[in-house]
Amino acid sequence: MTREIAAKVMAGERLTRQDGERLYAIDNLLWLGKVAHQVREARYGNRVTFTVGDGGSVTTMLYGQDKTPADHLEELLRLRQAQDDGLGCVAFAPVLAPATDGSAAVTPAESLKLFAISRLILDNVPHLTCAVASHGLSVAQLSLNFGVDDLVFPGPGTAADLESTPEAAREELTRLIWDAEFTPVERDAEFVVTREYDPPVPQAQRRAEPQAVWS
Repeated sequence: MTREIAAKVMAGERLTRQDGERLYAIDNLLWLGKVAHQVREARYGNRVTFTVGDGGSVTTMLYGQDKTPADHLEELLRLRQAQDDGLGCVAFAPVLAPATDGSAAVTPAESLKLFAISRLILDNVPHLTCAVASHGLSVAQLSLNFGVDDLVFPGPGTAADLESTPEAAREELTRLIWDAEFTPVERDAEFVVTREYDPPVPQAQRRAEPQAVWS
């Protein structure tokens, strides 16, 4: 099943509803992330765009609470059809619903699986965005290896573990992207690039450099 889906993705074939159901049934999260990352890398290379403040026109989907994978897949397919019909969606962002009494907590693995499946199903939506305020720094960084090519802070969501000032948020996001070994590219609300940052220092080079220690 995984070989069949991977072959379709690499050939540029559109995944069907049945393919989406199969993706949700796959337990191998690393494989799923790898395939989604290959699609994302083919489009954007090593670049990750980000913005602080107004994220622009980003289509969102609330997930969690009582929604099921079948619900998520249905919404993704509806968005894909609307995009085919001329919607003009530039970016899509799954947004984690706040936990409520009696609702099961969404695990980071479930969030990453949704990001990867969104990248594979939404073949006609240019950008997959992670709202950092909704998911937190750790999941946001991991999402870059699960199909995400764009970060926005604060974006739609609730509490965040970033400083509130734009300067601090910008510094935190660029460091997060560098540490994930991607190149940060700042954009505005219209997805126009406003600043190109240096590429990340390779991990091997960082390990070779002497580290400061307390005397």
